[in-house]
Amino acid sequence: MNRSIYRYLLLALLLVGWAAFCLPATVQAHPISLTNAYVRVFPDKVSAKIEIFVEDLYLFHDLQPNDQDLLEPETIRKGMELHKDFLLKHFVILDKDGNTLKGEVVNIREFDIPEEGLPLPSLMFFQLTYTLEYPVDKPEFLTFRQDMGNAAIGVPAETQLRVLQEGAKRRHEKLMIPGEPFHLRFNWENPDASDDTPGTVDATEGDEQNSEEEELLGITSYGAVYSFLYIEPREVRHEILIPVATLEQSLEIGREDPAFLTVAEQPKAREVVRNFLKQKNPLKVNGKQLEPEINRIDFYGLDFRDFAQQAPEQSVSMANGRVGVILTYPLEEPPAEVNLTWDFFNRYLWDVKGTVYVDGKTIKTELSRLNDENTFTWKSEKAVEPWREIHAFDVKLPPPASYPVSIPALLCLVGAFVLLLRSRRLTMPGLLLVVGLGMAFIPFARIDAANWIAPPAKLSESEAKNLFDDLLRNIYYAMENRQEEKIYDSLEQAVAGEMLSDLYLQMKKELVIEEQGGPVARVTDVKIISSEISEPNLDEATGQLDPRAFSVDGHWQVVGTVEHWGHIHSRTIEYRGLFEVSPVDHKWKITGLMVKSENRIKYETRIRGI
Repeated sequence: MNRSIYRYLLLALLLVGWAAFCLPATVQAHPISLTNAYVRVFPDKVSAKIEIFVEDLYLFHDLQPNDQDLLEPETIRKGMELHKDFLLKHFVILDKDGNTLKGEVVNIREFDIPEEGLPLPSLMFFQLTYTLEYPVDKPEFLTFRQDMGNAAIGVPAETQLRVLQEGAKRRHEKLMIPGEPFHLRFNWENPDASDDTPGTVDATEGDEQNSEEEELLGITSYGAVYSFLYIEPREVRHEILIPVATLEQSLEIGREDPAFLTVAEQPKAREVVRNFLKQKNPLKVNGKQLEPEINRIDFYGLDFRDFAQQAPEQSVSMANGRVGVILTYPLEEPPAEVNLTWDFFNRYLWDVKGTVYVDGKTIKTELSRLNDENTFTWKSEKAVEPWREIHAFDVKLPPPASYPVSIPALLCLVGAFVLLLRSRRLTMPGLLLVVGLGMAFIPFARIDAANWIAPPAKLSESEAKNLFDDLLRNIYYAMENRQEEKIYDSLEQAVAGEMLSDLYLQMKKELVIEEQGGPVARVTDVKIISSEISEPNLDEATGQLDPRAFSVDGHWQVVGTVEHWGHIHSRTIEYRGLFEVSPVDHKWKITGLMVKSENRIKYETRIRGI
């Protein structure tokens, strides 16, 4: 054996002897595995150099020393071979779909093993480096995970991971504990494009950050928990995006394959998640704790970007999948104060960075399990305005006068008058006969002579246009309500009863944004382009016509938005239609509607600040 090895062993034994004498027994009795993993990601392969201490061979493979407490060279080399399969099994790299990459050990860099072997106390002073390679094709996402210290093995293990993409100047670092996944996205057009992955050192700032966030619609960290709190006049929404692996630390998600959650297994998993989160993160509005309505639980793959979109049905990896949950709190009055307590923590989840959207502002929050910093309180900075109320518009015009005239009776009276002028021989009985005949015809063939005698009052064209604008806007304002009963009550202020139900269903259908899985959009703007006033049409049901009524040939645009997880989807639809506006029970109502055309002219997606 050369002298350098002897010197090294002597120094190691002295240090170990000092440690054995000075350190507590508990430290010696509980060894821990510490490894370093240096990963280079190339377009065609991933190369991982994993540095281990020889002690790992002894701990993980039950190597037996000789009677002198030495690991002999043959024993060490046996452990080195066994550790190949151990690393391939317990250091795992997954693709975007959660499939494990197939790797192989291509090299082991070893040291000169002394002929007599190594003393057990010196095993922590000798290292081996394994080089593992995995074929890939310009991966966009990779997930790294180690479980070298799982419960079955019984040895605590930590891995310091360092990942560098070819062509990049920035390296990602992560101290990995068993079972905790670490997700990374790789941009092959711009390897230094920034993201929010913890441990990343930014080398570039400004436009690259903005473009990356815009491309990923704000959700740029793949292992983080995102919390979005929307405080709106009629409801509060708490939307949570959480990795499945993090969620599973707190509840059991049953499945047949430990690595994947199938489509058939997801309904049951949703119920488990629903029952768990209903009891977590209590929320108070105006001092009163509210029960949430959970109407959306979606499972997403790693490469899914727009979380407001409807998630496709597919199996989800338990290592890199995510769950999106929307909890809705309907309000009975406008919010003046909101209190959120985050009490969902586990070994992977120590703090949550949240975003609150209220009154057009974005508020950043950080909720932690340490120092009781797990609550957020918002108080309105201005006087709370009551909800908008929709009122019917009174008919202030006088009711039209009615002068019914019977055409046969009128002809008889005119005839009698003519005969009286031309013939002086007309006797009284004859005159009475003609008059009686005319009176007998009074109930028949009657017309209203009011338009000739006293024309009814009507709205001017500008008044009719203003009234129609208000009625049309009130139809859309009615949809601000969250309860169906209140929507009906509000619509009834602008629409005649017979068409109320049909119009409600039509409005709800128009406001549904299918691209986002069917949520009803919130109307943010109603723009009336033109409204041409004309004479009313005859009421086909009654055959009557109120002379105060009027018809409108309308042309208008409606902007509806849906916002989830910081994503704002906006859609503009243009309509053309014919309306009938008439007095009903002394109130102006829309009594008829025929939509002539409906065209979506604009659709856009943007993000709020996260």
